[in-house]
Amino acid sequence: MRIALARAAPQASDAPRRLPWTYPDLQRFVRTELLSFLGLVVCFVGARNTRSWDDQLLWIVGAFAAMLLAGWGWTGWMLAGSRALRARERAALARGGRIASARRSASAAGVVVTGAGMTRYHRPDCTFARGRATTAVTAAQRASRDLMPCGACRP
Repeated sequence: MRIALARAAPQASDAPRRLPWTYPDLQRFVRTELLSFLGLVVCFVGARNTRSWDDQLLWIVGAFAAMLLAGWGWTGWMLAGSRALRARERAALARGGRIASARRSASAAGVVVTGAGMTRYHRPDCTFARGRATTAVTAAQRASRDLMPCGACRP
């Protein structure tokens, strides 16, 4: 499996399917996880070769510290991705003002949409309707098809 990581900070021209992490993020994550794994192995071998509970307890504390290091690595990895995605969202909002205003006007006009297989109706800019084949529906059509409002966009 091939991982396509971004080489630099996210740009406005980045494709939407690219991963949000950079190579330094990946290197930091791998380095942290390898240190954590090495610490766990060392603590396991150390605890295995001791006989008293007091000596094993020190190795258990070391293993716990290694697990905390692993958690710190995963947290850093997820935060780096989250920051990159927020930067992409801000860039998309900055360059997509015209699209957003058109969607707002459609939502303000009371236009709601639904699609084949949907049991709920949505605003045109709803996450659950975006990218799917949808059609505008009237209040009478919503009632006749027993469509419920979306809980996310709350049309």
